[in-house]
Amino acid sequence: MKRMKRMKRMKRMKRMYKVVLITGIVVLAIVVLGGSGKGSSLSDLAVSRAEAANGDELAAKTWIEFPPDGETLPMEPVPIAIYGAYPGGVGTISAVIGGQVLSPGVLTPLTVDGSNRLIRTDLVWQPPAQGKYILQASAGGPPVSVTFCIVSCFPEPTEPAISPTPTVATPEITFTPEATLTPVPTTTWTPFPTATEQYPAEVSFWVEPTSIDAGECATIYWEVYGAQAVYLDGEPVNTVGEQSACLCETTDYNLQVQNPDGTMSDYWEAVNVYGSCEAPTETEPLPPPPEDTTGPDIGYINLRWDGGNCQFFGQAGDVSDPSGVVSATFYYNLNGEGWMSIDMYDIGGGYWEASYGVSVGSGMETPLGGEVQYYVIARDSLGNENESYSDTYYYAGCDG
Repeated sequence: MKRMKRMKRMKRMKRMYKVVLITGIVVLAIVVLGGSGKGSSLSDLAVSRAEAANGDELAAKTWIEFPPDGETLPMEPVPIAIYGAYPGGVGTISAVIGGQVLSPGVLTPLTVDGSNRLIRTDLVWQPPAQGKYILQASAGGPPVSVTFCIVSCFPEPTEPAISPTPTVATPEITFTPEATLTPVPTTTWTPFPTATEQYPAEVSFWVEPTSIDAGECATIYWEVYGAQAVYLDGEPVNTVGEQSACLCETTDYNLQVQNPDGTMSDYWEAVNVYGSCEAPTETEPLPPPPEDTTGPDIGYINLRWDGGNCQFFGQAGDVSDPSGVVSATFYYNLNGEGWMSIDMYDIGGGYWEASYGVSVGSGMETPLGGEVQYYVIARDSLGNENESYSDTYYYAGCDG
């Protein structure tokens, strides 16, 4: 039976809280659409409603949207919606229930330009017991109030303690010389104290995005209802808020919530960070290579004889240069007939050879012998050239 009553109270509470949400949506719609054309803007409506509640046209205006005056609510956390209006801007809204000052809530501007001329704040209050309560609120001007009840407008009755029945001394009655009447002692019953049912705070805690690259930023969000206090990483914060951070490493965030019964609850979220914010180490540039002003090195030169065709080819070996060898020329003087030249080609591995051979015979005649003077000039990519040593070779026939 108690469970069914509790479910009915919860359903009724949800219906009333939907009314608050729908009212907030209607207010926001009027803000967007109001301010021009026919009809009254939300600011006019707010001031008119607040003037009716406050009566002073020059003071800040305050009115309580929820709970309604005279309403009876179940033993559940009570959502509170308060509006404030002032031409110079509302700085804060204070609220007191039964002498308890409520923690300030977030002020939500409802004007088109985003100013605090018309604002709304939403709070959640946990009733400590059943009975009648007065909510007073002020946005800086005269306070307004509503009266409402929790479960009943009368305090929960307590069963009085049963006083022990006084013991009356009974004189000894003797029916016979042997019989004696003894009085019976009276037992006192003490009732158990009645505990007030309390519920933990409602908490939403998340981060966006959950993963970033080093140096990028993420935002931490939280929404807490029905709590006595809220802490983010040990620092007190509002019950609803957000915080942005640009991170260089993975970071954990802790939200601590003090429940209505005084117990603490911990909630954790993390932002995963990939990479590092450290700047790359700059390396010293390599010194420029020394300027190349000389031609290629030429290790040696010689002649390769082709006896079958009775001719020889000029050769050069171990030809190298840091700027690269681009060409080589073979120079020869056969039997004093004068100097001639033949272009050479690279056959790999630093070896160069004349592009064609020099004949030492004519027709079927076999030479009786002679001499060849020769040398090589090589050039690099910068135009530098070098001349090898000169050599003389004496030959006796087609095979050299």
